[in-house]
Formats: sequence, structure tokens, C-alpha cells
Amino acid sequence: MSQLIIQAGPDAYAKIQRDGLQAEDIAAVFGASGAAKWLGIYGLDSAIFSRWLVNAKQKIFLYGTSVGAFKLAAAAQCDSALAFKRLADGYISQDYSTDFSTAAIARETQRIIDKVLPDEAVTQVLNSEKYLFGCGAVQCTGLLGSESLMQQRLGMVRATVQNALPWMGRPEFTRVICAGEAARPLIKSDAGRFISLQEDTFKSAILASGSLPVYMSGVRGLDGQADAVYRDGGLLDYHPLPGNLLSDHTGLVLYPHFYPHLVEQWFDKFYPWRKVSGDRLANVVLISPSESFVQTLPQQRIPDRKDFSLYRGRDQQRIALWQRAAEQSFELGEAFLTLQKTGDIARMVKPLPV
Repeated sequence: MSQLIIQAGPDAYAKIQRDGLQAEDIAAVFGASGAAKWLGIYGLDSAIFSRWLVNAKQKIFLYGTSVGAFKLAAAAQCDSALAFKRLADGYISQDYSTDFSTAAIARETQRIIDKVLPDEAVTQVLNSEKYLFGCGAVQCTGLLGSESLMQQRLGMVRATVQNALPWMGRPEFTRVICAGEAARPLIKSDAGRFISLQEDTFKSAILASGSLPVYMSGVRGLDGQADAVYRDGGLLDYHPLPGNLLSDHTGLVLYPHFYPHLVEQWFDKFYPWRKVSGDRLANVVLISPSESFVQTLPQQRIPDRKDFSLYRGRDQQRIALWQRAAEQSFELGEAFLTLQKTGDIARMVKPLPV
């Protein structure tokens, strides 16, 4: 059974066929939104960062939205394996047995952030000699800038319609890139508004990146503007595309992912045909679990945020299922390291569909 699917855009595919894949080839690693889905590739991420990229000498840019930001903040720490474990344990242990309100979700999310990012970890990430960390959020106006749940729901309906019918108007949110100043030259000038990460705003930026409207409150104060409201970066960059952000396309972009395809915006996931074409992912290497591996997981699928509702009142059952899936994900990490060591990645890799 092949546990992994490895696909590459045109430039990356040619490079791997010619030279194989080495840690020194990686210029950036991207991480997608997806909530609990990340648990399905937890062990893959841990192996990549703690046992493979750890040997690379070059500076590597990291960029994610929502849980992708959470995991890459773990990846940039000195002991990435331990930081990933803190994230997995914190996410799995969420408890909504007595309260599933927005306040409870905010409380649990902040608990996870504090668990993953103790104070010394923030300093490690911002001062890392190996990684340049960045995360995405959106600045919201209009209905989505309100703290009224009713207005947020209306705002999401409006955004859904605008996504389906672009002539209905522009969405009420714009991209915000939060990163250290050293990363600014890597970002396209027209990609969005750049906010320089500082120690006192770092956790707020991570929180904003995962603050989905209706379920969580917006985040304020990232850039000193008290009236600016920031929410989940996945609204615009559900699976962030390097071509939308990076000004320099030299080097490969590694994309460990829970699906064998990318979907650009959160609203696009409702349209199965809106998968990102490989010609927009020229230097991307996309690594995902195979369907045969997924079928061996406890629910024959990767964990999903909907499990909170599916197992409401049965948190211990959900926790046990997620824990088993997280443990199995380490098989993916071992499979990747074996392929890399033997050089079989060149044989395994397939071109991303265009």
C-alpha cells in the first residue's frame, strides 16, 4: 500500500525528475486552513521538520492560515517535534461537553495557543535563524466587521453570493500578511497589507488567522488601529497559494496537505470543480495521504471539525478517535523519510493536474 501521494507543479516536477528532492531545495513551506484535518498529517509535518529540514542550511519562509499558521508556529520552534505534540494534544483535548458557545470556542482556542506558544517560544519563532514565519488574516469591514452574530451570518451569506457571482460586488475583507520584517522583501507589493509581527502581537496574529466569523470574535489591535477587525485568513486563502504571495519563485515550495488538491478560498470548497490548476503551482511539491491510507483510519477519513457536533456529549469518544488518527499519521512521516532516503520520490512523484 502506498501511503503517500506526491505531486508537483511543472517546474518542481522537472527538478525532482532531474535531481531528486533534497532539503536544500526547499525555499518555503505552506500550511492550509482545515481545523482538525491537520491531525491527519501531524506525524508527516513532525518528520519533515524535526528529521529532514532540520539539516537544511538555507533560510526557509513559512506561511499558513488558521491551523496552518498554528502548525508552522510550532515548526519554527527549536524543538519542533515537542511543539507539534503540544499542538496535537491541545487540539484533541478540546472540551465542549457543557458549552459550545462562541465564548467557549474562544477560551479553548486561546488555551491551545498558550500551550503551543509559551512566552519563550514566541521569541524563538521571531528570532529563528532557520525560518521566516508568516501567517495570513483578513481585515473585515461592513457586516463581517460587526460583532453581531446576525450581521456576521448575513455577511457570510453575502460573501457566498459574491463568490458565486463576482459581479455582485467586492467582498468585505482584504488580505493581511503578518510576518517579521525580514520576510517583507519576499512578499509581492500588491499581495495585501503587511503587518510586522512583534512579540506583543504575535499570539493575537495567530488567533486572528483562525477566527472564523460567527464562531469566534474578531481580533483587534494588530497594528494599533483599535477599530480594525481581523478574522480567519482562510476566508481568502483557504489553502494559500504561493503565487498569490511570493515575489520570488526560485526554490521549491513544500506543501504537506491533507488532500491531494488545493482550494483557493473558503467559499470555493462548496464547488468541487474549483480545484487549483497545477499551472498555478509551478514550483510546489504537494504531499498528501493516499486514499488507501485514509481508509485505514478509525473513521475511514481524516478528523474533521464537524466531529465536534457529531460527537457532542461524547467528547471522550471523539478524543479517542482523533488520538488514534494522530498516532497513525506518523506512518506518513516514516514513509516520506524512506522515499527521500532511497531516492524513490522521483519515481513516485506525479504532475499536478492542469
